Amino acid sequence: MTPAPPTSQLPGADQVGAATLERLAAAPRLNRWMYDRLAPWIGDAVIEVGSGIGNLSQFLVDRHRIVLTDTEPAYRAHLERRFGDRAQVEIRSLTLPDVPPDLQAEPFDTAVCLNVLEHIEGDVEALAAMRGMLRPGGVVVLLVPAVPALYGELDRALGHHRRYTPALLRRSFASAGLAIRHMEYFNLAGMPGWWWVGRVLKRSIIPGGGLRLYDALVPLFKLERLLPWRWGPVPDRDRGTHGMTIPSDWNDIVLSVVVPAYNEEATVEQAVHWMQDVPLRLEIIAVNDCSSDRTGEILDRLHQSGLIQHVVHQPRNQGKGAAVRAGIRAATGHVIVVQDADLEYDPREFPMLLDPIRLGKADAVYGSRFQGGPRRVLYFWHSVGNRFLTLLSNMLTDLNLTDMETCYKMARADVLKSLPLVSNRFGLEVELTARLAQARVRIWEIPISYSGRTYAEGKKIDWRDGLAALWHIVRFNLGPRPRPDSLQQ
Repeated sequence: MTPAPPTSQLPGADQVGAATLERLAAAPRLNRWMYDRLAPWIGDAVIEVGSGIGNLSQFLVDRHRIVLTDTEPAYRAHLERRFGDRAQVEIRSLTLPDVPPDLQAEPFDTAVCLNVLEHIEGDVEALAAMRGMLRPGGVVVLLVPAVPALYGELDRALGHHRRYTPALLRRSFASAGLAIRHMEYFNLAGMPGWWWVGRVLKRSIIPGGGLRLYDALVPLFKLERLLPWRWGPVPDRDRGTHGMTIPSDWNDIVLSVVVPAYNEEATVEQAVHWMQDVPLRLEIIAVNDCSSDRTGEILDRLHQSGLIQHVVHQPRNQGKGAAVRAGIRAATGHVIVVQDADLEYDPREFPMLLDPIRLGKADAVYGSRFQGGPRRVLYFWHSVGNRFLTLLSNMLTDLNLTDMETCYKMARADVLKSLPLVSNRFGLEVELTARLAQARVRIWEIPISYSGRTYAEGKKIDWRDGLAALWHIVRFNLGPRPRPDSLQQ
């Protein structure tokens, strides 16, 4: 992407504001963190109010329709150079509360306004104008400076009229005819620095060195989301997903079953035959992970006989995660689930798992081996390890799952295909859970049976995968999310 320009390349722009935006452009972790926290609310038809030089716009421009706006001609010229070659992007002048008629007539699902409202004297009128550009049920995604006691020279130099309290935001939203669905503090760790620079040192611009140090520490500051300082429901975990419509009639739902298989010649055929007894419309997608036994040959034969709808042969052995991602790409059904080829999980439980999604109660359903279903008694330390990993994952996702490592993760196809998955091995279980939590989808958990197998019977996961899972929990929950153009295919 085109980097943000130095302020000397923005003639006519407010130099304090331009210099601040330039320094923020050099803080990629901070910008990505800010976007990741807001992304669950942002739809596909977006207008951004006050885009500046595109520090946050860079994460929005892959949407189906995006209008970037600003009052400064110099900023709009830079946005044109940076993003103007994209067909779905339009750059416009916008000074709220005045909105051109064509923008009022366009049905946006999201208005994004990040660190802009505090610059507008008539903030209630500006919020009402944003509401007027939204379709029914649309969302205003807003980021504003908090804690009036922090107001100092930095705020004055940047042209801030105010810093907000939750009560002030509620009054402003209510006066603008908007209802607050979710509110929380963000970037609490930045408050002491803002107070020191703006109130004590009385500086008019953020120090570049201090901002670079802060940017390096962003992975640590992300832990603030574990704190209980929130108002309202967790974003989207109580919502009805807007996207693909899931039929409510059992006969109309197509369930895509992804079957990753590596050297499973002894069990894969029986697993496929088990699925033929499931009273659902199934699309079975088998992925042969470059097996060295007869697994690929068996899958081809089952495909020719019509028992499997698609077979994907991986050119080299890449691991379960890569196989599952290949299957997700090939799936065409309404809902997707993974079925291991080793007979540990019973596909006849698919209808039970599918029911909360069919009824519109859930976007994803986990089958839990630890909620009282019948199970084969096997390894004590495996059970302890699974519960420990689930606990650590829950601490960072703020979920209350009982079985994060379960194979049975069933989800709406549109949700699953939208997740930026990159895992190749068993880290996929951790990554899926982290990405679903970050997407703020509604997750249910259902008890299932489990017939685990021993290592003599072909079990592949071992202690090394458990250690790797610890790293994956940190990596996928606190690390940066991959950009769409960096994802492995």
